Amino acid sequence: MPTGVVAANEPPLSDAGLDQSVQRGSSVLLDGTGSRDPDGRIVEYDWTIITPNGQEITPVNESTARTTFDATHRGRYEVSLTVVDEDGASRTDTMYVTVERGRAPTVQISGPETSTAGTEATYTASFDRGAAPLDRIVWRVDGVPVGTDSLTTGQPTASLSHTFGSTGSHSIVATVYDTDRLNDSSTHRLTTRAISANEPADSTQSASLASRHSPTVTGPRLVTGERPLAATYQLTDAPSSSVRSVAWRTERTAIASGRTVSVEWTPGDHKLYAIVSYSDGSRDVARFADGETSVVADPEPAVAIRDLVTSGRVAGDAVAEDGYGNLQSVRVTLNGQRITRWPRNVVDTGKRLSSERHVSFSKKAEVGSESTISVTATDERGQTTTVSKEVTPTGVPEIVSSGFVNTPVDSYHERIDPDRYLAKHVMRVRLNGADPGMVSVQLETKKKNLVTIVETDRRLEYLGDGGGRVVVVTTRVKADSPGEYPVKFRLKQDDQRISWVDTVLHVESSPPELRLNVTYDGTFNQRNEWGMIIDAGSSFDPDGTELRYIWTEGAESISPDNETAKFRSHENATVTLRDDDSETTSRSHSFHQFFSPQIESIQSESQEPYQPNETVTLEVKTDDYQFTKNSYEADIGIRAKGVDVEVKDWRRVRTRPPNTASDVRQWVGTIEVPAHQLTENPDAVLEVYNEENPRRIKQRKHIPSVTVLTNATSVRYNSNVSNIRYLTKHVQHRQQTVDTVREKNQLILRGYNLTDTEITDTNQVIEERVKVQDAQYRTETEQFRTANRRDVFVHESSEWSAGGSTTFTETVPVTETEWRDERGGSGEFTGDTRQKKIDGADYKRWNQYEYEREVTKTGTREDWDYRTKVVEETRTRMVTHCSFFGCYEYEKEYTVDVRESYRVRVTETYTYTTTETETYWSFRPRRAGHDFTGESRLIKVDPADYTTQYEYRIETTREETYRLYEATREVQTAPPQYEWRHDQTVTGRIDSYRITRDPDLRVASTTVSKEWTLSKYQGLSKVISDTYKEEENVLETRATVEGVVVERAFNPKNGTFVTTNVNRFTETQTRDGVSTSDDFLSQTRPEVVCNVQNRGQPSCGGGYR
Repeated sequence: MPTGVVAANEPPLSDAGLDQSVQRGSSVLLDGTGSRDPDGRIVEYDWTIITPNGQEITPVNESTARTTFDATHRGRYEVSLTVVDEDGASRTDTMYVTVERGRAPTVQISGPETSTAGTEATYTASFDRGAAPLDRIVWRVDGVPVGTDSLTTGQPTASLSHTFGSTGSHSIVATVYDTDRLNDSSTHRLTTRAISANEPADSTQSASLASRHSPTVTGPRLVTGERPLAATYQLTDAPSSSVRSVAWRTERTAIASGRTVSVEWTPGDHKLYAIVSYSDGSRDVARFADGETSVVADPEPAVAIRDLVTSGRVAGDAVAEDGYGNLQSVRVTLNGQRITRWPRNVVDTGKRLSSERHVSFSKKAEVGSESTISVTATDERGQTTTVSKEVTPTGVPEIVSSGFVNTPVDSYHERIDPDRYLAKHVMRVRLNGADPGMVSVQLETKKKNLVTIVETDRRLEYLGDGGGRVVVVTTRVKADSPGEYPVKFRLKQDDQRISWVDTVLHVESSPPELRLNVTYDGTFNQRNEWGMIIDAGSSFDPDGTELRYIWTEGAESISPDNETAKFRSHENATVTLRDDDSETTSRSHSFHQFFSPQIESIQSESQEPYQPNETVTLEVKTDDYQFTKNSYEADIGIRAKGVDVEVKDWRRVRTRPPNTASDVRQWVGTIEVPAHQLTENPDAVLEVYNEENPRRIKQRKHIPSVTVLTNATSVRYNSNVSNIRYLTKHVQHRQQTVDTVREKNQLILRGYNLTDTEITDTNQVIEERVKVQDAQYRTETEQFRTANRRDVFVHESSEWSAGGSTTFTETVPVTETEWRDERGGSGEFTGDTRQKKIDGADYKRWNQYEYEREVTKTGTREDWDYRTKVVEETRTRMVTHCSFFGCYEYEKEYTVDVRESYRVRVTETYTYTTTETETYWSFRPRRAGHDFTGESRLIKVDPADYTTQYEYRIETTREETYRLYEATREVQTAPPQYEWRHDQTVTGRIDSYRITRDPDLRVASTTVSKEWTLSKYQGLSKVISDTYKEEENVLETRATVEGVVVERAFNPKNGTFVTTNVNRFTETQTRDGVSTSDDFLSQTRPEVVCNVQNRGQPSCGGGYR
């Protein structure tokens, strides 16, 4: 049988396709069918897509050769295809999809094409999003922005409500923007007509009030100067008697009402007008005297000097802002000499106007000499603002010396003396004229939080021999563990780094700290067994290591943790602490400084209760105690927590019991405490302490409470009211009747008030309406880009007719973008980047080859196999049986072994040799005899190379020449002028009504004969009397109250009152309005008023004591 040769598996070839460029919102087709496996087949496809913002997304079907995904973001998508063959080998290919801006949004405005000046109308913008989501809509009226609204997803429309203050043609432009900065605009043109003022308000008048008056707005049209840009405007030529209301409006909204309005303008171009409504219902729009509504608010430039540096030179940033956007120049001077300006060239002044400009400046200046830095900004209108600062240039501070002065130090622990762990670093800095307050020192370490600053202080010194001032900065730092710590101390001036010094902080390990406490004083009544029990459990190692307790000589450990030991009486004793660094601390012999007896009792010597201002005397005793030797001493002190005490007596008492060799000791004494403090501080305690260790060795006990009287309200008995009097008022008026306006006005000026008016007669003057001037007209022109548009407009607007044409040349700003290989250069970076192919992918042609080979294969076939087997067969035979009664036959069964033949189906395995044709893809045949099939394809062997490009926006201009075709119409600029002239005078309203039914006649004025009744307030008199007539005229009631007042104190222990003083009282009381005796008795006072009827009540103290 021939032997087969098995070749090594070749991984498949992945082909994700060529790079693509699509618009945003497009569906991108991914085709990986170009992938092949040279020696097998591909069994798995896996697509991976990375979006421009770094997120991973999946296509519609990520496991097929062909699939799609939606390009919803701008930028470059990275698409990778991994293919796997039947043997598990895989390869990955990557292609890029560049997504550009797609379809722009569209917008269309709808709304009325005619409106009335002073009347609000609503205009609606309908829009459709393009490839990107919508962002905002900007409204402009007659070229002026009036509003910006954000747009939400799915929002179909947006509306603008606007009121035009002037007549004529107007335009409303709506511009929608999407998130890709694409936009579309729609313009809506309309005509605003004047309010019809010639129509009468009702049938009883010949003409409206609006037609008789020409209201005008007066006030500044140009508002300049400092902010706020405030101006006041008034309505004139409209009599107050005829005006019902005045509504003031700007280009954006209504702002106020009334004949006068004050406005704080924001910088920019505005419109201001007033809608005047007359009493007969007619309306008019008031404008400035020239018929315009425009107001310009142009503030003077604002100037600031920032980041000023005066060390070695004068440098900083000059910032100029102009709210109107017409900043023309910025000039910086030092002591009157210009050091820089914007623009650089004088010839460019006025050519480039700006809203904000930063101008950096730097100039060497003489150290120590006072100088003036000034910044002057000028706008196009000539408004100038100057800001100056007085500065004194200084030299640069320099380090004279720097270093630690007390290292090495111990590591930090909160329970040891700070002088042991605080490292003191001292830096001396020569100021060289600099402000010491602007000089600072900053600590820097390689690893944070290992070395920390605890405190920093500074002081000034003077060096001799003209060395000048020196600031000494002392910095105290600490470290938590032993070691050597490299640190950097950086010198800074006004937060600017100047220089630094590197040094090392040396921290040594600390010995253990021994802390002892006597828990038993050794007072067994056995002379040889007396001893103290000492607890060393409060000891610690400042370095944080574990401690080992070593008790020697007369000390015996009595606790499992070895922290507590018992000292025998007549033997020396020693305790030693050892830490993990082998540092030790020991103490021998004397331990009585760690002993303090318990407080046995605290008793009051004086009788309760106490007045708050009295002193409580307390007797204090400690427990008895004994030492093993009479020579041992422990000085015990006493103090209080929470109250102020005065120790009157504190002494040691010694006694020796019979048949003993040791003295029994006890501390006794007397202290005094203010009584009121015991009430205010019920948690006050007494402490006795060992004077050698007053903070650690102490015993305390609460001071027992005592009864302290508290001040209580005083009470009154047997109060009575007498001598009740009333303070009343009397109003006086003087009345006069007159029949002339002059007399009436004189009386009003003299303080009279009008109380009644009576009409005695009526005369009316009739005027006739006479035309004195014909109407005036002006030619209005509308321009169009094409003659066809002009003709359509003329056809649809009957009042317009075709005119001539005009050629214009206009310089227009143009915004262009270009892609650059590097950041920098002129223009503004837009923030967008793209990948540009700099070298295409390399492809090689693969050919398909075939060859024949003999292959040994294994097959199976079925056949019949004949076999034999032995089976047991049952048979019968006749048998004769004989007995005493005779013979007979019967059948009998028996078995025999029989050999049978049978066949079975079997499967047979066999081998055979066949010839197969194999194909493969390769650049060349692998062996001789391999034939080219005629099939070939291109295979990418090297992907394309890309570079990142940056998009820049460049502002340029270009000249455009175009022809405008004109349509003209005659527009009335002034209506016919009429005057009302005197016709006749009539008496009575019936005659005037009959005459004024003629529309050219009106009542010009009415003269009414009247009588006026006026009164004047003559004053208010006040009288005190025992009676009154009218209650409303009573101002107040006065009375004399007499009785007995008892001063008391309250005993909180038994809940009773104690009388401290008794006096009689007499006082005059006053109450507003009318009051009775009961009112005075029930008047709320600090004291409780008691009479015979209620003297037994608890609040009245239950009577005298």
